[in-house]
Amino acid sequence: GNSGQGRVAIQAIELLANIEARQAERLARQGRPGALQMADDAVARIEALVRLSAASPTAPQPAAPAGSRPNVERQSILGSAYKRKAIVQLLERHAWKDIQPTLALARDAYARGAGEPDSPDWDPYGLINRLQLDALLGDEAAVDAGLIAKCQDAARSRFDQTGEFFDAIKPVDASLALWLADTGSLGPDPGAELKSLYRDAVHQLYRSALEFDSVVTQLNLLADFLRCRDADDPRCAVLDALAFQLGGTPAAAPPRRKAPRKPA
Repeated sequence: GNSGQGRVAIQAIELLANIEARQAERLARQGRPGALQMADDAVARIEALVRLSAASPTAPQPAAPAGSRPNVERQSILGSAYKRKAIVQLLERHAWKDIQPTLALARDAYARGAGEPDSPDWDPYGLINRLQLDALLGDEAAVDAGLIAKCQDAARSRFDQTGEFFDAIKPVDASLALWLADTGSLGPDPGAELKSLYRDAVHQLYRSALEFDSVVTQLNLLADFLRCRDADDPRCAVLDALAFQLGGTPAAAPPRRKAPRKPA
């Protein structure tokens, strides 16, 4: 029912799935077995919650209606779980044809959890993730400059209220999504422009090393996904250099598409 205990139980399942997805990525980065199964478990838990909370558990899930906050948050958790599964596949040297459908599922979940840009206190996190994945998947037409501007305006408003690191970074993440879809959007030296945007965003703002490491890790991942899709994609070099300049050496050597598959 609607008891407090019932809600806590659901939140516990969401938390467990989030932990499983993160642990799956950690296992894959360490080259240990079981990562993909753990990622699949995380996805299955959230998918089950989404179905159980739907009006019709057997019907395809539409976009979450405005104000449906738990569903919006759950779709973002699902999008993140699928994204981490794709990272596991990348680290385990899977081919793009296997990774692409997983990223598409992440993109769809983020789209369902994006919320309404015109609603009060809207968080553009889900939409920014969706737009970056649209660009990664080659759907450049879906990355609309008007949506980017709405994300940036909302993120700046949120930062004025929260002063939080990730709200400061979101406008630049949105600019990055637009550049991934339209490489002419940032002028002749996009790497220098993005570097300046990221550094300006956090200028004089307290941040932990862990928070900024997450930005660098995301840049490395975008480069690695693009490289997996097309080893000659010129955007990879820009992202590699940007990650290096912002955070030093990458946390893990980028996987190469032609690397030999490990024996099962």
